Amino acid sequence: MKKESPVEDEIFLLHNFLTTDECNSFIRDSEKRGYEQAAINSTNGVILDLSHRNNSRQLFDDSGLGQWLWPRLQPFAPDLLR
Repeated sequence: MKKESPVEDEIFLLHNFLTTDECNSFIRDSEKRGYEQAAINSTNGVILDLSHRNNSRQLFDDSGLGQWLWPRLQPFAPDLLR
C-alpha cells in the first residue's frame, strides 16, 4: 500500500488498499442492495435538492466490515483516530 497525502494530515489516499477481487465483491454487493438519491440535512429537515446534490448513495451499518477493515487502515490513520 502507498499513502498519498495531498493535504497533510487532513486528507489521504491509500493506493491498493483493497484488492481487485475485494473491490469487485463490494461492487456486486452494493448493486444487489441498490442505491437511493442522496438527500441533504438542512435546518428545515432532510430535503432532496438535486441542484446541490445529484448523486445516489447507499447507507448501511456493518460492524463486522469495520472490524475487518480497521486493522488494515489503522497503521495509516491519523493519531487522533487511533
